[in-house]
Amino acid sequence: MVGLKDVTGALQCILLGAKDSVLGIWPVFQLIKKNDKVRSQMLQCFLLNGVILWLSVLLFDYVLLPVIQIMANFVFSFVRGSSDSEDVSLLGLVTWYMFTGLWVLPVFWISKPINSIWFQDIASAAFKGSNQRSKTKKSESSSSLSQSISRLIADLLFSIVIELLFLIQAMLVGLIPIVGYYASVLHMAVLYSLYSFEYKWMYQGWIVHQRIALIEKNWPYFVGFGLPLAVLTALPSSTVISACIFAVAFPFYIVSANEAKPRQSTLSTLPLFTIVVVISNKLFSKSDPASFNSKVTLN
Repeated sequence: MVGLKDVTGALQCILLGAKDSVLGIWPVFQLIKKNDKVRSQMLQCFLLNGVILWLSVLLFDYVLLPVIQIMANFVFSFVRGSSDSEDVSLLGLVTWYMFTGLWVLPVFWISKPINSIWFQDIASAAFKGSNQRSKTKKSESSSSLSQSISRLIADLLFSIVIELLFLIQAMLVGLIPIVGYYASVLHMAVLYSLYSFEYKWMYQGWIVHQRIALIEKNWPYFVGFGLPLAVLTALPSSTVISACIFAVAFPFYIVSANEAKPRQSTLSTLPLFTIVVVISNKLFSKSDPASFNSKVTLN
C-alpha cells in the first residue's frame, strides 16, 4: 500500500528531476566554451530550427498571411465593389498550403537527420568531457570487443521501434476524455527523458531493456526531468513549432542528462512500456525478453 511517505518521496523525485533538467543547462556553456565544434553545432542547430524554420512560420502566420489577406480584401473591393470574406479565406488557405508544402515540410524533414547528427556529436563531446568516461572506459572497451555489430544494430533498431510505438501510445492516451491531455504530457515527459539519457546509457553499454527498466523503476524522477520540455512542446498548436522548440532545447537536455544522477523511487515500478515492448518483441522475434528484467544500478 502506498503511504504518505512514498507520495512525498515521489514528489521530491519529480521536483529533483525537473531541477536537474533545468540547472543542468549550465554545463552546456562550459562545454561550448571548451569545444569549438560543439559551439558551432549548437549555433547551427539554433539557426536551423529557431531562426530558419520557427521564425519563418511565425512571420508567415502573423505578418505575411495577414498582409496577403488585407491586400486581397482591397483588390476584391476595388474590382467587385465589395469584398467576399469566403474568397479571402480561401486565398489565405491556399497560400498557407503552398507555404507549408513548398517550404515548411521540406525544411522540417531535411532538418531531422541533420539534427540527429548534431545531437550525437554533442552527446559524444559531453560524455567524453565528463568524469564518467574514466568510470566506464574499461566496460566500454570490453563491451565493444564482445558485442557484434549485428547486435548493436539490432539494439538500435529495437530502441527506435519502442520509442515510436510509445509515441503512438502517448497520442492515443491523449484521446481519453478529461485526463487524456495531462496523461499524454506525462508520457511525453518520460519519452523525452529516455531520449536524453539514452546517449549516456548507450555509451555505458546498457541495452534497451535495461534502459527502459531503469525508467520504469524510477519513473517519478524521469517524469520530472522531461516535464519542462514536455510542457513547452505541448503549448503550441502547431506540430512544426513544437518540433522546433524540441530541437532547440534538446541539446541542453542531452548535457543535463549526462550530468544528472537519477534519484531512486520507493514507489512500485510503473510498467509504462509493457505494451510497446510486447509488440516490439513480436516484431523482433530474435530479441531476448528475459533481458528486460535485468537489474541496473544507478550511477
